[in-house]
Amino acid sequence: MSGRIVFGFGLGIAAIAAAPYAVPVIAAVGRPLFKGVIKQTLLGIDRARLSVARFAETVEDMLAEVRSEVDDDRGAIRGESVGFSVATSGNNAQAE
Repeated sequence: MSGRIVFGFGLGIAAIAAAPYAVPVIAAVGRPLFKGVIKQTLLGIDRARLSVARFAETVEDMLAEVRSEVDDDRGAIRGESVGFSVATSGNNAQAE
């Protein structure tokens, strides 16, 4: 058990001693890497926005078509699409 403690302590000392040399190297490599991650994230967001906009447009088109069909169906039920109107009251009948 004490061998593990000594090894861990030595590893910690080595990391502290190497930190002044490792941080600039990590920063030099990390900055372009981090910028690349940000760039790809922004591109992904733009692609997602475009997909959502296309989907919304498709749904709006479908909704307009359905509304038109419903209006046509309602008109057919009322007799409007065949060019005559249906009397709703018996008082409109004319005697011959």
